[in-house]
Amino acid sequence: MEADLLRHGVRGPPERHAEPHQYEEAAAWYQQAADLAADYGKTLGIEIHAHTLTETAQTTADLIDEIDRGNVGAIHDAGNMYIVDTDFGRESIEILGDRLVHVHVKDELRVDDADRRGAFESETPNGTERFQPRLLGHGGADHGELIAALAAHGYDGYLSNECHMPTDDVWTDVAIAAHEREAMDRLIETHV
Repeated sequence: MEADLLRHGVRGPPERHAEPHQYEEAAAWYQQAADLAADYGKTLGIEIHAHTLTETAQTTADLIDEIDRGNVGAIHDAGNMYIVDTDFGRESIEILGDRLVHVHVKDELRVDDADRRGAFESETPNGTERFQPRLLGHGGADHGELIAALAAHGYDGYLSNECHMPTDDVWTDVAIAAHEREAMDRLIETHV
């Protein structure tokens, strides 16, 4: 594969239910994966994601430090961090520091109505909550502080947009992609 960065996730349980031995096991298995990836000149990225051992910047940074391989880094995902109600702005970038290898940008919104299009339930530190995937800038994850923090940190990697909003007669795949590109451009122009 031509890709230099490969997403290789860790499993759960969610960090609030995790025991220290589960991080030790994850680090040991991840070390093996990192060593194999290194044979091919690849970097592995751990995505910060709900329902895993790495739901926050701090647990992700701690696990990367425990893995202790130069080809392992963090994939920041503000949408996932919004779901678990943790900081996804300046503080998260300061915690991750040079461990940061990629950034996902997506928007979600806490909702009360489970019947909203695309709505899903997720167990969070606040209990079971409902979320709806939204267009960038139309949800609850304000990416402005994140973009400003990335610029201040000197991040020069990729930002990838991830939108799970369901399509309909107005919001086709092409219309969603066009909106997301324009919203990303505005974020960068405004906050860099």
